[in-house]
Amino acid sequence: MFVAVKEEYVSLVKVLQSALDQAQDGKGNIRHSFGEPFDQQEICDGARKCGIGAMVYQARKKSLEALRLYETQGKEAALEDIYGAIIYLAASAIVLDEQDDHVLDEQDDQGGQNGDK
Repeated sequence: MFVAVKEEYVSLVKVLQSALDQAQDGKGNIRHSFGEPFDQQEICDGARKCGIGAMVYQARKKSLEALRLYETQGKEAALEDIYGAIIYLAASAIVLDEQDDHVLDEQDDQGGQNGDK
């Protein structure tokens, strides 16, 4: 897979790559994967079953833990939780993208989000 990156976004790609590395080669893979594609792993299944809010909560929790870890264990420990938060939000985006068309179709059938036509 090739990803085109403008020079001014290289720093962002480095962070996203670190989060991906954690998910596919590090803690995420060791604890949560049984070899299935990411969008079929529990992190995405949990978002489907419990809602996007559950993943946003997990990302918030990881972010707050990163602040505490920075003070108690240093930068590397904090970064690990920040990368984890990014992965939770990525799972949210994957599941939201899957559901977007379906939710919009249901809203159209009901006359909009509030039932108005």
